[in-house]
Amino acid sequence: MSCVSSRKSRTYESVLCSRRFERRIQAKLSIIHLRSIETEIEEIDTLQIINVLSQLQMELQNFDARDHETCFSVTQTRVIFDNQQIHAVQNSMLHAVNVENGLNSVIDMPAIQTTTNFHVHRSFQRLARSIIGRQFVTKSCSEVMFAITHPLLPLTFSTPILEAETVWTKHFSHSSDAETFLPLYCPSIAGADSVGCIRFVFSAATNTTNIGLDINIQIIINISSYVTEILNSIQESVEHHLQQVNAYTSAFPALIQQNMDV
Repeated sequence: MSCVSSRKSRTYESVLCSRRFERRIQAKLSIIHLRSIETEIEEIDTLQIINVLSQLQMELQNFDARDHETCFSVTQTRVIFDNQQIHAVQNSMLHAVNVENGLNSVIDMPAIQTTTNFHVHRSFQRLARSIIGRQFVTKSCSEVMFAITHPLLPLTFSTPILEAETVWTKHFSHSSDAETFLPLYCPSIAGADSVGCIRFVFSAATNTTNIGLDINIQIIINISSYVTEILNSIQESVEHHLQQVNAYTSAFPALIQQNMDV
């Protein structure tokens, strides 16, 4: 009986060792997979992120308050970004992949900030202040809206359309230093939830307002990537069709000659 019990004990221990070994192998494979993902994101997606950010624009649109459709003017500027922000977007993308693949239990990832803060050019800040301030002083029948645009974005990322007086008093004129926000919405994606905001930092000492953008840039990158894939697919289909047409037309004279010979 003791020999049988000893054999059972050794068998049970070997099973435990085997399972521990399998878990170690799975953990090791997960780490290798994660490193492969990191390398892919760093080497491939960096250019994609830069392409999206370099074309991302903030607009100040001036509307006729009587119909909300007639746009008097549009003032545009490119957002300003740096390497740290590119790295932050990469971390956000990596975190999303880890969650999807269930790798968070293997490797502890740092907290990921879902929104990325961008600055805009001072010339745009001065123009925005001048345009909104002039409408406030003259009491003109107009309203304003801030929007985020990109050539590959078929959707609108914008603030509500607001009276110029409201925007001026809440975001451009204070008796002391203040930081205020205007939420950005994209109903087609997030419904009534905001996808970011326009940030206004007022300095009483200089009587100026710095305008910034806080937005979930990964949403914009995902949409841009999807649109790019569609456009590439259409282009490939067109090229394939043209190749077929060219092949047919190049053979057409030979077919005519063959019929004439008959």
